[in-house]
Amino acid sequence: MYKYLAVALLLVGAAVAQDAGAPAIGNRLPALQVANHDIGTLLTAASTALAAGQTGQAQEALEEAETRALDRSVPYNDYNKPVDDPLIDEITEARQALGRGDKDAVQRLIEAAQARVRMGSTQH
Repeated sequence: MYKYLAVALLLVGAAVAQDAGAPAIGNRLPALQVANHDIGTLLTAASTALAAGQTGQAQEALEEAETRALDRSVPYNDYNKPVDDPLIDEITEARQALGRGDKDAVQRLIEAAQARVRMGSTQH
C-alpha cells in the first residue's frame, strides 16, 4: 500500500513541478505577420522584430528567409550536392548569432544579407 502511495505522490509532485513555470518543450514560434514572403521582406521583418526585442519573431523570419533561399532547381545528379551560397551562409550565421544572444552580429549579418539580395547576387 505504501508503495502505491509513494508512486502517486511522485506523480503529483512531477505534475506540480512541471506547472511551476517550467517552459513547455517545443513551444511554437510566433506566426509571421508578413504578407509577402520573399527573402528581402523576411529579412526586413527579422530586423524589425530584432529591434523591437521580439527575438521569436526574428528567429521565425530568419528561418523562413533561409528556407526561401534554399529553394532551388538542380539537375537530377546534383541533388546531393550542398548549396554553396553566401546569402544562405549569412542567414545561417544570423540565426546562430541570435541563438547566442549576439544581437549586434545578428543585425550586421541581416544587413549584409539584405545588401546581397538588393544586388541580386544570390545564386538562385
